Amino acid sequence: WGNTIWFEDAAEKMGVDVMRWLYASQNPEHNLNFGYSIADDVRKNLITLWNTYSFFVTYANLDEFDPENDIVSFEEYTDLDKWIISKMQNLIKESNDCYSEFRVFHLMKYVTKFIDDLSNWYVRRSRRRFWRSENNIDKKAAYSALYEVLNDLIKILSPIVPFVTEKMYQNLIINKGSRESIHLCDFPVFNEKLYNQELINNIDSIISIVSLGRSARNRANIKNRQPLQKVFIYTPNSKDIILDEAAQKEIMEELNIKECNFIETADEIVSFEIKPNFASLKERFDSEMKEVIEKINQIDNSDKMKMINNGGILINLNGNEERISRDELVIDEVSKDGISTSSLNGVVVGVDINISDKLLKEGIVRDVIRHVQNFRKESDLRVQDRINISIISNDSIIDAIEENIEYFKNEILAISISFEVLNSAYSKKIELNGVTLELGISVSN
Repeated sequence: WGNTIWFEDAAEKMGVDVMRWLYASQNPEHNLNFGYSIADDVRKNLITLWNTYSFFVTYANLDEFDPENDIVSFEEYTDLDKWIISKMQNLIKESNDCYSEFRVFHLMKYVTKFIDDLSNWYVRRSRRRFWRSENNIDKKAAYSALYEVLNDLIKILSPIVPFVTEKMYQNLIINKGSRESIHLCDFPVFNEKLYNQELINNIDSIISIVSLGRSARNRANIKNRQPLQKVFIYTPNSKDIILDEAAQKEIMEELNIKECNFIETADEIVSFEIKPNFASLKERFDSEMKEVIEKINQIDNSDKMKMINNGGILINLNGNEERISRDELVIDEVSKDGISTSSLNGVVVGVDINISDKLLKEGIVRDVIRHVQNFRKESDLRVQDRINISIISNDSIIDAIEENIEYFKNEILAISISFEVLNSAYSKKIELNGVTLELGISVSN
């Protein structure tokens, strides 16, 4: 019987929607590697979708958001709302093309990217709008945009994952005049009035810069909760990237950095060492490889980098123009002292890795906040519950919290804080960088 997995066993263990997603993602020209570990990777997409839906439902119920009466007009949306709606319009267009041309495996790539944008950028960037106590227009705009996007997304996905989308539909959409099942609904229609390619490009550029900034942090082994002082950004003129004050603020918030600096040349923060990839060049040029390498080495590294960002290094070989691609080269980034960098397609982002005492204390507080938030969940507190908190630890932890006391209290919804005895409904010991903390929380009356 070999490695056969019976359908009934797979459906029971994987879930039928996971299996359908797995099959839909596969190019039918190639064999499908079917198995439980691959299914686990696919399941992550469905879990992300479900968590986004669950986030909306949790807060919409809490604020009594009513889609029939509380949907705002398009003019009242923020740029972030309009961006995710534009991305959805693009997905609607692509999904229509993919379904009509039987290229569903291409659609699944678009859907996976969209779900990532929705969860890891839109929802995360909008969380504080949902958390606000006042039920203002901005909060309703966030609910409206997320509701509309989820509505269209589950309709696009309903032929692929019919069961989980039906479950969401029954909870999200059913109201007066709606169809009784998602599978009786019309397919979403592309609306050009809601589509803004320039806005998509601008916010996608911000996301790319943030990704490079995180990569630069990782290279220096500095976690994102640790604040840093400066980020340096270089963007080639050819990229036509527009970063206004609001965009800079987003970048600083996402990277947990105090100052945003734009630089004229990448040389200010990084240099590149560009060498031939002998194996690749040997395969392509064979006996002429030595001459190719000599011509590459004659070009200055900074000029090489400019040529690579424009498609490759151009050399003349026996009267013919040859283009040496990035894959045929070995590129090493050498960051300036005190800076960690990361680059992609000509865009370079660097972070100042010098950490002052003030920044260090703020990083400690952010770590404590994370532990307290997890403790709230473990104690089954409601998201809106205000708490009284007690903390017993050493002087370094207490000093850090006292210097950032208002920020600390706001983030954990604390009414009062005590650094003495633990007299709380819930208590716990945690370790933070080798230091023990005793936490006690209770719901404030």
